[in-house]
Amino acid sequence: MAQRAADRVGDTVEVLIDEDLGGQIYEGRAAHQAPEVDGVTTVSSLTPLAAGSMISAKVVASQGVDLVADALPTVSPASRPGRTR
Repeated sequence: MAQRAADRVGDTVEVLIDEDLGGQIYEGRAAHQAPEVDGVTTVSSLTPLAAGSMISAKVVASQGVDLVADALPTVSPASRPGRTR
């Protein structure tokens, strides 16, 4: 299972945030990680994240079956290039 986690390095995953660990570090689960059965994803984010939020993150490392990821910036629909009102 650790090899599968290592194979995800470089991938973008959707992560459900479960807990603020402090210091801009959050714990959550990627879409493929079941609660209490699979590993977790630790996410670094420069902007605060709320428990229960779904974010996109890039996997930068693995630690056993767990993933380490950086949150990707969110883009609001109104600020996307080419969008007019």
